[in-house]
Amino acid sequence: ENLREKIIFFFILQLNMEPKHVRKLLLSYPQVMDYNLENHLVPIAHYLMTELEFSSIELRSILLKFPRLFTHSLIKIKHVTGFLRYELQLDANQVKRVLFQSPQVLGLDAEGNLKQKIEFLRSRLNLTEYELSVVLSKMPTLLGCSIQNNLLPKVEYLESVLLSQSKHSNKSPTILKDTVLKQPTLLGYSLDSRIRPRMEQLMQAGVPLEKITVGISMTERKFQEWLSSSESKRKRLDNAKLYDSAALGYLSETLNFGVSEIDLIRASLPSECTEWGASKLRARIRYLREVLGVSLGELR
Repeated sequence: ENLREKIIFFFILQLNMEPKHVRKLLLSYPQVMDYNLENHLVPIAHYLMTELEFSSIELRSILLKFPRLFTHSLIKIKHVTGFLRYELQLDANQVKRVLFQSPQVLGLDAEGNLKQKIEFLRSRLNLTEYELSVVLSKMPTLLGCSIQNNLLPKVEYLESVLLSQSKHSNKSPTILKDTVLKQPTLLGYSLDSRIRPRMEQLMQAGVPLEKITVGISMTERKFQEWLSSSESKRKRLDNAKLYDSAALGYLSETLNFGVSEIDLIRASLPSECTEWGASKLRARIRYLREVLGVSLGELR
């Protein structure tokens, strides 16, 4: 009778679970059926749905992601929620986002490991309270990561390569902080299988390392396509700077002209031609090659 009441009244009717959801929950954590319905399960669900305004569907998703939610007392859940709300100064929507995306946070010790992780992010990245709240609301799973085995190695590596680049350019000394603020999910990727390999490829291609915020989330195929495009763009910009002309820079890259040859072309072309953009010249070269069938050698 008690099991039927929990499954039908609570999980199916109150949390809108389908039988497949109940089955998944019970297979993941069968001990959930040991908790008292009226004194434990219902009060926790009521708090999350009224005080934090989770819908029944959202609470169902949280429970399926974190079946051990009910191992924690209502007092513990309120304490962690209050810590996020008042110590971290997250607004109500940010707290809701953190708990929905990373409900495991409710299992952390607010005055222990949770506080340590927050202090680590704040001090190593030199974040203000507002900036910290932005990072955590966008990437709440960081609160579930180990400092020594996860966060610290990533921060040290990114700090090393980004600051090394900034010493040889006019990049800001806050480049690490700026990079993480732009893409907080960066710290959620694997250092050895994602972050380091892609940073090394950016270095080899001569692409600014802070562009990792763009390339980190791409599939491998998309990343290689984007990297190739970025490298070509960088070469065009370098050539354009060298010859003080986007058109002449494009000719140098496309047809492999040397400096003396570019000087000859510059002298013989009308001035308005050297003021063309690369896109205009590219369209003309494409017409000559694709429509008129002119080879690169003939074009050169």
